[in-house]
Amino acid sequence: MTSNDKFMLSIMRTRDRSAHFTTISCGFVHVVLTGQPIDLPSEFSDIHNFYEFLIPLTPLRQFQIEDQSVDCQPGQIIPINPGQRHGVKSAHSEVSYILLLICADSMTRLIRQINVNAFGFLFPHCAFPLRSDIQHLISRLIQESKCAYCGREILMRCLAEELLVLLVRHYYRQPASLDLSVPEILVGEQSRFSSVVRHMRLHYAERLSVEDMAALCNMNCFHFIRTFKRAFNTSPYNYLTQIRLSNARRLLIETRLPVAEVGRRCGFRSPSRFSAVFQSEDGQTPSRFRKEHASL
Repeated sequence: MTSNDKFMLSIMRTRDRSAHFTTISCGFVHVVLTGQPIDLPSEFSDIHNFYEFLIPLTPLRQFQIEDQSVDCQPGQIIPINPGQRHGVKSAHSEVSYILLLICADSMTRLIRQINVNAFGFLFPHCAFPLRSDIQHLISRLIQESKCAYCGREILMRCLAEELLVLLVRHYYRQPASLDLSVPEILVGEQSRFSSVVRHMRLHYAERLSVEDMAALCNMNCFHFIRTFKRAFNTSPYNYLTQIRLSNARRLLIETRLPVAEVGRRCGFRSPSRFSAVFQSEDGQTPSRFRKEHASL
């Protein structure tokens, strides 16, 4: 059990937690189980600053993640990112589930270690099949929490780290494009750069110098580049380039604009530069990318 309120959910505050929930703590991972089935009230929702993976043990229809509805069934796992409101619109009774609650800093650090080119750190909103290896690790964690053998805490932490690696390996997807209507979710040290990230996303088509970006954070250039790279695992220029490329992909798919015009609208100063950067990142020219996606 744990009394750490950092990982408390709204539904857990409205009930006798000792009767309805069991929480297993493994450092940066908390496993929450419904000891008894619970009722979810109509319009119930929650929002918090850690990663959550919902594993329904009973059907949970029309589960809401922001504006998206997901039908959750036993044998599935549903990722929820930090800062995303989630819950149910209609009341549900006799609901059972397992929740994996993971510290945001630990998860983003692991994603960067596994995928050095990671950009966005968001899991997709969908119900994935629950992999047998992940199910096995959760069972091991539950079993170890009930025993009193020596070294239990060390083993549980190792199991938790293995669980995180498998979650990223199986369910993290590098986003192909960015939806500019949705604010970038920043976690940990990244939040201090919210003003410059917002500026990049709104003004990616313009000339943006490192000096201008550093000024938005009230930093000198050297300190800005160093701390930004530490927070995002990439330089400010590469981060801006990813935003430009994401918008270029969207325009190539959604419009009939000439390729050179797409590049110009996304901040690339010449068609040759746009083509070179695009091909370096995607392994194909913008024209080839458009042709392949036209048939999808």
